[in-house]
Amino acid sequence: MRTMYPEWFFQLHYAGQKGARLESGTLSHHSVCKMFLDDLAALRAGQVKADKITQIGSTIGLTHVDDPKSRIQHKRYMKIASQQELDPDFADVMSREDIIDDRKPLSQKWTSQDPDKIPDRPASMQAADDQAVGRGSTATTQLATTGPLVARISLEEDVFGPHESQTVANSAEATTAQEVSLPGNLVFASGSDKIQWFTEELLKTRKSIHTAQAQELAFTRELEKLDAPVPPATEEPTELVNLKAQLKATQEALEAEKGLHQLSKRRLEEIEEECRSPFVVPALLKAFVQIADLSHAATVTTRNGEAGS
Repeated sequence: MRTMYPEWFFQLHYAGQKGARLESGTLSHHSVCKMFLDDLAALRAGQVKADKITQIGSTIGLTHVDDPKSRIQHKRYMKIASQQELDPDFADVMSREDIIDDRKPLSQKWTSQDPDKIPDRPASMQAADDQAVGRGSTATTQLATTGPLVARISLEEDVFGPHESQTVANSAEATTAQEVSLPGNLVFASGSDKIQWFTEELLKTRKSIHTAQAQELAFTRELEKLDAPVPPATEEPTELVNLKAQLKATQEALEAEKGLHQLSKRRLEEIEEECRSPFVVPALLKAFVQIADLSHAATVTTRNGEAGS
C-alpha cells in the first residue's frame, strides 16, 4: 500500500519595488523564477526546480511533499516561517531590487537582532530620505511613509491537501473589544504621503491577521490531536452569526426537501410497478363481468316466474 504524505505550500510575499514589479505582470517567468531562487539562496532555504515555481500577484511559491526524503528541506521552510516576524533581514531581502547574497554562515544569519538597530536601507531609498529631510520633513516620518512594507514569509498548508476536521476562529475580531489608538506625533509632507502611510499600515495589519489565523489553526489542531480542550474563540460579529444561522436554516430546509423527494420517488416507483403488473388482470375482470351478467339474468328469470304464477 502506497503511503500518502501531506502536501504543503511554501510562499514568499514580496513588497516594495519587487512587489510592484510582480504585480505589474511585466516580468517573464524566467525572471520570476530567478528572483525566487536567488531569494531562497539568500534566506538559506535551499534550491528547487524552476518548473515547480508558481506566481500569483506579488506572491511566489511552490508545493512540496513532506516525506522522509525531503524532511531536511521541510525543516528549512519551517525555520524560515518561524523566524518571519523576528528577523529584519527578511524585509531587506523581500523588498530590495537586487539580491546580494552575502553568504553569511547559518549561525549568524538567524541570530537575534538588536531591537534598537535599524537595518541598512538601499542607497536609492536613502537618497529619497535625504531629499525629504531637505524639504522640511523628518527622516523618521519619511521612513514610515515611503519605506517598503515589512515582508511576510509564511508556510501554509495546501488547501487541496488532506485535512482534518477544523474550526477556524475569526481572530481578527480580537482587537475590537479594545480602543485602537493611532500615533498622533506623525508629520506628513502632503496628503498623498498620509494616504500612502495608512495604506501600508493597513496592508501590514491584514498580513499580520492572516499569519495569526494560520498560527491559531495550527495550535488548535495540535490541541485536538492531544484531546485537550480548545479555549473558545472570540465572539464573532453579528453579521457573521446571522449568515451562519441562515446557512443552517437553508441546510435544514434542503434536508427536508431531500426527504420529500425520496418519498415522492418511492411512490412513483410503486405506481409504475402497479402499471406494469396490475393486481386485477383484464381477463379475470372480464370473467367477473360475465358472472355478474349471468347472476343478473338468473335473477330476472326468477322474478318473471314468480310473477306468472
